[in-house]
Amino acid sequence: MKKLFLLAFILQIFFPVFGKAPQFNFELKSSENFYFSANEQTSFLGSGGILINFGSLFLRGFVSVPKSEFSEISSAFKSKNFNSIFSDRRWSANSTLFKNTIPLTLAAGSIGFSKSIGRLKNPVPAISSNPVQKSFPVSAGIGFSLPTISSTEKPPAFFCSLDFFKKNIPFLAQAAFRTEDRAAFFSSKTKIHFSKKVFFQSHITFSSTILENNSSYLKKNNCDFTSQRCNSFFWENFFISPFFKFNFYSCFQQNPYGITVFYFNSKVRLSAQNFILEASFFAIPTTKISPKAVPLISSDSSIIKTVEQASLNPQLVFLTNSGNLLRFGVTATETWKIAGTSEVSSINTAKIVAGFIFEKPNFSFKSNFTGGNLLISGNPPSKSSIPNKFYEILFGISKTSPAFSENFIIKGRQYPPQNENDSVKQEISLDSSISVGKKRNIKLSGSHTSVLSNGIKDSSTYSLSAVWKIKKKHFSSSIKITFKQKTNKN
Repeated sequence: MKKLFLLAFILQIFFPVFGKAPQFNFELKSSENFYFSANEQTSFLGSGGILINFGSLFLRGFVSVPKSEFSEISSAFKSKNFNSIFSDRRWSANSTLFKNTIPLTLAAGSIGFSKSIGRLKNPVPAISSNPVQKSFPVSAGIGFSLPTISSTEKPPAFFCSLDFFKKNIPFLAQAAFRTEDRAAFFSSKTKIHFSKKVFFQSHITFSSTILENNSSYLKKNNCDFTSQRCNSFFWENFFISPFFKFNFYSCFQQNPYGITVFYFNSKVRLSAQNFILEASFFAIPTTKISPKAVPLISSDSSIIKTVEQASLNPQLVFLTNSGNLLRFGVTATETWKIAGTSEVSSINTAKIVAGFIFEKPNFSFKSNFTGGNLLISGNPPSKSSIPNKFYEILFGISKTSPAFSENFIIKGRQYPPQNENDSVKQEISLDSSISVGKKRNIKLSGSHTSVLSNGIKDSSTYSLSAVWKIKKKHFSSSIKITFKQKTNKN
């Protein structure tokens, strides 16, 4: 926090050198969470901070109190040992200069990175749990996020970008650096419009990171290596039109075994009247020349065990004259991956999600059925090598009005026995919430979860919470009170 105020003081003095003195503004923010439980001690979790604005310069700093029992907090204050309860100290400064010509964006502090940087960490597409998804994300390059009241501490980093689009030059350059792990990222973007709704967009991202041998899994499979710097070349393209959308990304990455790993993902969406078809395919073709247990070590030293993944998502969409919308969809995903720890083998699993959603102004109803972790082929080395197979059904209702909005979800999940001696396990959960007021500044929530074995209740968890949001000119706060109780079978 001292760094933040020192930087604010320096910039307040020298900022007029670059133009007229900026206007000053600030906002204090806080978040308080009180937890009451019949089974545990009363505890508290909170965060506080300040946002400062000097014209186009934005400064922010936050500190948190991790979830702690009241007795721990009281002892820390009595002993004046504040460092024992305050954590996640995070700060940042960011500004955009020359907004009307060639915008230059600068940011420093506890910054998180996403988009292409996130895909370099884990290039495997997430398996969607929504078979009627509407969006086709067009997001790549270096995304950065500044600290917020609810974020966690991140290592110091620096980000900058230079945007030439306002000069009718379709080019954006970005760079990011992290001091703690000496990571560097560089990215460029170009975009070509063929018409108002048709365009091609391309991103090239280069990363240089240090891969660490920090997993016992590697040692068990004789895949140890010495820490070393490895580079990646990541290329992502989009073609967007009303009826055809396409996304393709690929990467060449050095690995510590003297092999240049290659992986790619392609995704396409076709739209024709009431019918939508989306398909994707991810693969690491260099798996055959890599150690079997390690198809890929990503840019942050994560071990990626998925070798291939294919997904198909057909949808039917019906729109009435009154504005009501009905969507049906099925998503089928097949995954080929490595399973096991000290002994590994290849397995083939599947996930199927089918569902629909009905929407009309201020109201929606949805339902999904899911079959997950379905083993198609392969012999897992052990029972724990893959997550348990499950079947799930979900119903959800949402309603809004000028005075309130409410949501209700009921979900049931069943885990079939993995062998003759196992029992059938079920989970039933209900979640509901209502937000009231024109600004939705009060929210009441409740949930209940029951776990059963062969139809007999093993445990239940109840939770009730109330949130009050306060918003003033220079102050905003969120106060949340939660009561939770868990009961077990005697």
